[in-house]
Amino acid sequence: MKVNCQISSESEFKQALDLLYEESKLGKSFNGIYELIRNKQTIITAIHDIKSNKGSLTAGMDKKTINHFLQMPVDKLFNTVIRSMDNYSPRPVRRTYIPKGNTGKV
Repeated sequence: MKVNCQISSESEFKQALDLLYEESKLGKSFNGIYELIRNKQTIITAIHDIKSNKGSLTAGMDKKTINHFLQMPVDKLFNTVIRSMDNYSPRPVRRTYIPKGNTGKV
């Protein structure tokens, strides 16, 4: 299923998420989710959700709070978020083996 990436309001975004949820329960797969994530309305909704969180004034690893980003010009904020998504590279998982005792085997 191709995801509609042309979202122009927060209510349209919420409707798209509801549709994705319902379709995923039916086992359907999707194309275009990354484009939906990069949509400006999606970023605005995420910022609103972060700002309404009581922990939003806690500084992150970069020592900046949400207020730092809210003071940026809107276009610079969008470009910063999109650039960080494009450059994201997850760290490898660190696996630690825990030795087990006798698990009942004779």
